[in-house]
Amino acid sequence: MKKINKISAVVLSLAVIAGVLFTNAFAAGTKMGDVDFSGTVDVEDALVVLRAVAGQDGAALTAEQRTAADVTYDGTINSVDALRILLYVSGQISTLDAVGGEEGDDIIL
Repeated sequence: MKKINKISAVVLSLAVIAGVLFTNAFAAGTKMGDVDFSGTVDVEDALVVLRAVAGQDGAALTAEQRTAADVTYDGTINSVDALRILLYVSGQISTLDAVGGEEGDDIIL
C-alpha cells in the first residue's frame, strides 16, 4: 500500500510540473488572441474562432488554440471572443489581457 501511495505521489507531482511548464511555455511564446499562432493578432484569428464556433469541417480548435482564443476569460469559446479580437485589431480596445474597466469592453459584457 505504501508503494502505491509513493507511485501516486510521484505521478501527481509530475502532472503538476507538466502543467506548470505548459502554462509557462504558453505564456512566454503565445499572445492572447493569436489563435493561428502567426505571431500577430489579426482578423484571421477572429475568423479561426468564428469557423470553430460555427462548427465548420476541420475548424476544431486544439487545446492551445482554445487557450489563446478565450479572450473573455470565461472558459468558453464563442462569437464574443471573436468580437473582442476584432475590437482589439481595430484599435477599439487596447489589450486582450483582461476584461473589464476598459473603454469598449462594455460592448460585450
